[in-house]
Amino acid sequence: MKAKPGLCNFVASETTKDKPAPRYIVLYARLGIHKYNMIQGTNLELHGIEKYNVFHKVPYSIYFVTAVAKDPAAGGSLVTFQTSFYEEVYGKSLSCFIARPKPGPHEEDNAYNLWVQSDNESDDETEDKSELPEWPGENAFDDKKHYYVVKKSELRENDWIRVYLELAFLTAHLSIRSLDLSKVVITKVAVYTSDEDMALPNEKLNARNAIFYIKYKYCPNENEDHGCKPTRDGVAIGTNLELHGIEKYNVFHKVPYSIYFVTAVAKDPAAGGSLVTFQTSFYEEVFGVKSLSCFIARPKPGPHEEDNAYNLWVQSDDEFEDKSELPEWPGENAFDDKKHYYVVKKSELRENDWIRVYLELAFLTAHLSIRSLDLSKVVITKVAVYTSDEDMALPNEKLNARNAIFYIKYKYCPNENEDHGCKPTRDGVAIVRRNMDKISGDITLSFQGDCKYLNLT
Repeated sequence: MKAKPGLCNFVASETTKDKPAPRYIVLYARLGIHKYNMIQGTNLELHGIEKYNVFHKVPYSIYFVTAVAKDPAAGGSLVTFQTSFYEEVYGKSLSCFIARPKPGPHEEDNAYNLWVQSDNESDDETEDKSELPEWPGENAFDDKKHYYVVKKSELRENDWIRVYLELAFLTAHLSIRSLDLSKVVITKVAVYTSDEDMALPNEKLNARNAIFYIKYKYCPNENEDHGCKPTRDGVAIGTNLELHGIEKYNVFHKVPYSIYFVTAVAKDPAAGGSLVTFQTSFYEEVFGVKSLSCFIARPKPGPHEEDNAYNLWVQSDDEFEDKSELPEWPGENAFDDKKHYYVVKKSELRENDWIRVYLELAFLTAHLSIRSLDLSKVVITKVAVYTSDEDMALPNEKLNARNAIFYIKYKYCPNENEDHGCKPTRDGVAIVRRNMDKISGDITLSFQGDCKYLNLT
C-alpha cells in the first residue's frame, strides 16, 4: 500500500466538573498565558478552562482554547483569555499564534491575520526546523557566555519552565495513559542562547530564541514498601504490564498488507495485579522483508479521555521506516566488538521476555506452512544485540536502543518423549530489526520471510 489512508476530524467541547479538559489542553492554555506574559510583562495565571475546539488533519492539528485567567495585579480579577496553537505531527512542533484576553464587543479582532508572517527574514529566523541538539558534554554548562544554570528559587518564580517539561514529557510518553505529572520532579535546568550581549546571566531565561536542557526524575510508585523509583534521564517511563487474556480482535486483509485491531486484558503488578483493558493495532506488510508496525499500544481511553488515534498512519521521517534488506549473520568474532554488540545474559532473557516474543514472531513467519508448531519447544541459546549508537553508558542499555538488530540462536525440540527422547533440529537463527519512531513511539519489527535452519557450530 503506497498511500496510507488519511483521516480528518473536528472536536468541540465545553468543560464541566464531570468532564474536565484533557491535561494537554490545560498545558496549552498555560503556555498561551506564558507567551502573553512574556510579551506584555504581565503576570496572568490560569484559573480554568471554559471550552476548546480541535481540528485534526494529518500531518497537523489546530487548537482553539478559551480559558479564564486571573490577574493578581488587579486584585485577582478574572478575564476571559483566548489562545490558539498549530501543532505539526512531523517533528512534534507547537506554535502559538494567538494569546490574548478576549476582545470586547467594540474592540477590533486582529485574528484575521492568523497565518500571516511579516517577512521572509522573520520566517527563517523563528521557524527552526533543524534537529534538536544532543545533551551537552560534561563541562558544557561552564560556558557562562552561552549557558545559564537556573537556580531553584527561579524555578518557583518561573513556573512556565515546568510547562515546557510537562509538554515534552507527555509528548515522549503518549502511549502511557496513567502518567501522574505531579510525580515529575525537576532536578536541573540549563538555558542556552547564542546571544552574548545580555547584561545579567539570568536574562537568558527570557531570551527570544533559547534551548532549555532539563533533568528530571519521575517517581510513579512512591510508597513505604518500594520507595521512589525514578526513571533514568531521557528514557521512556518503564511500566511492567503483563498479558492476562484476549477479549476480541478484528483483522482486515488486502494484499499486500493486513491490519489487526486487538482488545486485550493486561495485568499491572505495580497496582496490586489490577486488570486494565488494553488496545493495540498492527500494520503488517507481506511481501519482501516481513515488516510488522505497531501504531497503537495503550490502555483503553476512558469515557472522558480524548482518543488520539487520529494520527494512525503518521510517520515522522524516513529514518523510522527502514525497508532495507536485513544483514547476514555476523562473522565469527563480530560479537567481540563491545562498542556495537552486547551479548545478553541468561538472567536478562528472563527479565526481558519480549525478546522471546521477537523470536516467536520470526519463527512463525519462517514456518507459516507448518501447522503443528509448538512454540513451547523453542529454546533460546544465545542473543546478541547490535546498535550503531556508541554513546550508551552501560553495555546492556543496547537492549533498549531505539534502533537495534537482534541476532538470536535457538533450537527446536518437537519430538520429546520416553521412546525417542529429544530430537532437536539443527540450530536455527532469527534476525530481527527494531525501529522505534522517536516522536510517536511507533515500533516496527522486520525479519526475513525465508529464514531457514542453519547448521551452526
